[in-house]
Amino acid sequence: MVVLVGLNLAYEYRTAVARARTELGAIAAAVAGNQASILAGTHDLLLGLANRRSVDEQDLESCAAEMVRLQEKAIGVLNAGLIQPDRGWFCSALPATFEAKRASERSWFRDALADDALAVGGYQIGRVTGKPSINIALSAKTPKGDRVISFVALDLAWLQRTLLSRMELPPDSYLLVMDRAGTVVTGSPQASELLGHSMEGTPLGEIIHAAAAQYFEIESNGVPSLAAVQTVGLGARPDLFVVVTVPLQSITARPLEHFYFSLTIVLATTALVLVLAWFIADRGVVRPIELISTTATRLGGGETGVRVNAAYNVREIAALGRSFDEMAAGLEERSATLAATIRESQSAHSRLDAVIGASPAAIICLDRTAKVTLWNPAAERLFGWPAEAVLGLPHPVVPPSEREHFVTRFERTLAGEEIIGARATRMKRDGTLVEVDFNSGPLLDEAGQCVGVVYVVNDLTEQILTERQLHQAQKMEAIGQLTGGVAHDFNNLLGVMIGNLEFITELSKNAEIREFAQVALDAGLRGGELTRQLLAFARRQPLQPEPIDPAETIRTTARMLDRTLGDRVTLRLEMPAGIWRIIADPTQLESAIVNLAVNARDAMPNGGTLLIELANAQLAADSIGWDGDLIPGDYVQIAVSDTGIGMTSDVAARAFDPFFTTKGPGRGTGLGLGLSMVYGFIKQSGGQTRIYSEPDHGTTIKLWLPRAVEAAEARADDQPAPGNTVPRGTETILVVEDSAAIRSVVTLQLTNLGYRTIEAADGHAALDILKQRDDIDLLFTDVMMPGGIDGHMLAREALALRPGVRVLYTSGFSGDLSAESAAFAQPLLSKPYRRRQLAEKLREVLGG
Repeated sequence: MVVLVGLNLAYEYRTAVARARTELGAIAAAVAGNQASILAGTHDLLLGLANRRSVDEQDLESCAAEMVRLQEKAIGVLNAGLIQPDRGWFCSALPATFEAKRASERSWFRDALADDALAVGGYQIGRVTGKPSINIALSAKTPKGDRVISFVALDLAWLQRTLLSRMELPPDSYLLVMDRAGTVVTGSPQASELLGHSMEGTPLGEIIHAAAAQYFEIESNGVPSLAAVQTVGLGARPDLFVVVTVPLQSITARPLEHFYFSLTIVLATTALVLVLAWFIADRGVVRPIELISTTATRLGGGETGVRVNAAYNVREIAALGRSFDEMAAGLEERSATLAATIRESQSAHSRLDAVIGASPAAIICLDRTAKVTLWNPAAERLFGWPAEAVLGLPHPVVPPSEREHFVTRFERTLAGEEIIGARATRMKRDGTLVEVDFNSGPLLDEAGQCVGVVYVVNDLTEQILTERQLHQAQKMEAIGQLTGGVAHDFNNLLGVMIGNLEFITELSKNAEIREFAQVALDAGLRGGELTRQLLAFARRQPLQPEPIDPAETIRTTARMLDRTLGDRVTLRLEMPAGIWRIIADPTQLESAIVNLAVNARDAMPNGGTLLIELANAQLAADSIGWDGDLIPGDYVQIAVSDTGIGMTSDVAARAFDPFFTTKGPGRGTGLGLGLSMVYGFIKQSGGQTRIYSEPDHGTTIKLWLPRAVEAAEARADDQPAPGNTVPRGTETILVVEDSAAIRSVVTLQLTNLGYRTIEAADGHAALDILKQRDDIDLLFTDVMMPGGIDGHMLAREALALRPGVRVLYTSGFSGDLSAESAAFAQPLLSKPYRRRQLAEKLREVLGG
């Protein structure tokens, strides 16, 4: 019977193998046909790409747009593109990750360039998409006769889904598609771990290079298997290989199952007699002994409640069971007492661990040899070492300069002394130093002996930084108040001087006197520019903010910078689409960009690159910088970077100070007003400024300005340019100015221009005049005035009394005006001003 069963097994084995070959061959042929259809369709697609008009016209933008549309519509296409090897011209649907001249490094490009057949590349991970893909290329001619290489990158994940949706594989089968190099490009889910791996040197890699044989018996991963191979290609050479494998064990499973079943029937009769004999012995002796043995094992494992509780006919076995139960009862009682003690101890440890783990302060325990025995999560966050890296090792955070102090305090604590509120310098894992304060005390064991020291450590970095920021803010505010006050008084003096010098240059008949007066007038105007610089630093310059396009402003400024920067500095602009409009004074913004560019040029004596970048930014409360006075919201970031000599941290910290300069002797004014002006303008506009710099690695200065939320209004410079004639008028103007000298000059200028004037020394006098007279056409008032009524308050009262009256402000120092409040003080004529500026501003206000 055993021989007959063996012969039947041999017959069924041969039959199963033959059937498996047929099925595998059919599957391989079907998959190969599917892949050939995809290659044929791809061939037609690549021919169509070469006939694009944008290729002949060298229109890179149109070509890229067409490739993007193709990539979006074509199923399974990750990228598409065209390369003209002779011209080095390249376009694709995705951003170019290599230049056209480097395409020769790709095998598919070289194959396509060598002949006109379809070239299929190998497995790759896309540099832009990050997805597995395979490139297919074709050499073709454009309508103008130029040679072009068109290519597409097919999504291998899509190929895999296509295979799975059409193929039903036998159980335990593998379906692989490999390229000519033997790399697996796609396959069934069972082969997912092989995707992208080369099979060269393995049985699977060898069979694709074999002769015309279609079926192979191989060892795949050490498992004997049956394999079927089909080639795929449109030309003479194969481009892809389809391999289907199934383990021989899976094929022979059913014949073996039949064999074992038959053999079981043969052996069952013999086994039955032995089973019956064993059953009789088991019931009488084996089972009782096994029960006692199993119960003893459970008792040893901690189950103290187990008992034998059985009566046996055999006297000796019964006595053994009773003795075992008595022993188990005594052990259970002692175990219950011990368990209660352990639970209480574990509860206390859990509470202590929770407190230590949740503590915001770093808690560190050292033994008597200063080795770490406890290191909580706060210590990990503060010093950077994970607990497992320091436990059992010497305390790692003490720098060499602090070693002596540490040892002294450590020994004092071991002697029983508690140290409260001590300060020290400690070292992080990356080598940086951090200021901390700590409390320390001795660790005692149950006998009251000191076994170590516990430390509770707090990081003082934020506290120290806050103190420094407060000091810096107070210093800058004091300097700003002093600077603003001096500039205010100086502007009034300049206003008187410029006004009188203009009259001298116009009225004097002596040419020499007019020449001297013109020189003095020029000096006065330069003095006015200096006061504007001082006010910009002090954040008290009279701004004229409006919604502007920062990209357009920077492009305009960049055109002026070409000659300033020189030939050795390369200017680059990176301004993506969609940049928000901002609220700022456009003139001051242009001046800030020029100041930063000139500073960058001076930092690159041997030439370099100046980069100006724009980006939208949303600043949250926890991302606000140094001062903490920036309102969270939408901002536009302007970054000006150079490749110059850079600055050390202490120099960068003082770069915005008005009396500090980064330039060497003989370069610049020495006052450092350039960066101070930028700082003051940005802060006054409601923005923020930061410096990032390292020696020999260049400097980046970032500006953040608030986003505009209202539609832009027409700027004054959009109005028609004035002619050579100074505009005149006949209206009645109320001049309000606390400086008698300024008031006298302004009244004389207005009378000379044809206006009727009325003077007032302060806001109270002006209100009295407004109450008595109704023929006043315009109120011309200083912003800052004594007496409790400033220009803003006077304007509101005047409009309440005379709703039709026009208002023109003037100021050389408008106080602590933010960008929002400064918008009320419009229109504004900044001091000092010339007669033409006054005349044009008057006609703008009276005619507007």
